[in-house]
Amino acid sequence: TIAVPASEQVIGLSAGAEFLVTLAQNSINLWRTGDGRRDSVLEIGNAISDTRLSADGRHVLVAYRTDEDTLFEVWSLESGRIISEMNVAGIPALVSIDASASHLAVADFDRAVRVWNMRDGEFITQIDLRSQPSDIRLSANGDSLGVLLHDQGVSLWRTIQSAEPLFQESGTDDWHMAFSPSGARFVAGNNKEGMQVIRTSDGVPSGPILDPGLTPGPNQVFRFGAGEDLLVTAGTGDIARFWSMPVVSAEFAPDGSSVQQAAPGSQVLVSAIAPGGERMAFGDRSGHVHIQLIDATVRGVDVDSDEISFLGHRDAVTSMLFSHDGALVASAGADGTIRVWDAHSGLPRPFYGKSPLATIERMEFSPSARQLAVLSGQRVWLMDAETGAELTSIDLGETHS
Repeated sequence: TIAVPASEQVIGLSAGAEFLVTLAQNSINLWRTGDGRRDSVLEIGNAISDTRLSADGRHVLVAYRTDEDTLFEVWSLESGRIISEMNVAGIPALVSIDASASHLAVADFDRAVRVWNMRDGEFITQIDLRSQPSDIRLSANGDSLGVLLHDQGVSLWRTIQSAEPLFQESGTDDWHMAFSPSGARFVAGNNKEGMQVIRTSDGVPSGPILDPGLTPGPNQVFRFGAGEDLLVTAGTGDIARFWSMPVVSAEFAPDGSSVQQAAPGSQVLVSAIAPGGERMAFGDRSGHVHIQLIDATVRGVDVDSDEISFLGHRDAVTSMLFSHDGALVASAGADGTIRVWDAHSGLPRPFYGKSPLATIERMEFSPSARQLAVLSGQRVWLMDAETGAELTSIDLGETHS
């Protein structure tokens, strides 16, 4: 038990839970968790407007606001000194730091988010949004930024290349987001349509839609475990659900073997094999679809055989499926589009199917291969595989797998 003056605000625990960090009027106090005694005091001055602990528990970001600008200081809890500082014009609406407090993201009231390198003061990027954000979060290394637009949607951006979001969903609902500890994964979504786990390197979904099963309201938890293979979703008055995260590789097939040779010059994300084993289909990061013959006399793919490749989607290919007779291939992209291909000629049929959500959980051909069933969020629909026409659509009322 640590007895802290009632006037002090608890900021958090330092690295290794060595100290309890609290904020007094003009100082930061470090209390030893071993015996409850105060170990040291950082004299940070008056007029503090914001104080937060970095995720690594080794640094504290302190903000001093005036009518004209805001001064940010990063203090090292180990040395008790300022290691970097920066002045930003105006009064920020939102602030976020990365795990080591080396990057700073600031949202102003002009619907823009600006990112700096705190160590050298270098301005990195400006991200212009369609509306004022309600929350911004930097990934652990500062390379990615998650943005919530109140009840209008969520998006994921690269702070180095910020012209377009890697991932974006819109709609009126209660939106949530969270980064994994390393920043390699990003979970985003809402209670109605479900949560999607995204790979932050390219914005590609890395698993099925998750149904958090929570009622709308405050105090909801979306948190990764330290190992990044576990996600917990919970809320006040609701059950807690624990999710096992799938392992996804951008360079290897599901069985762990390299498939780079099958599609030269590309980065294969998904693959499928025909029921008879005579053909394989590959989808890559750029949205291309490759269909190749397999030489039964050698182990693996005959890279000397003819290959036809088309830009099937405007974003990465997320899933592929052969029909039961091996004559057709269906492919789904991260942009929510679906294409049907002739497996023998490698030619796409002249239409696009389009899901209202960017994420498509599952596709299934009918036994005759004349229809394609598609599951996306709470909706399942049947598409004519010959013409692309929508035959029927069913609202399931909740997320299905």
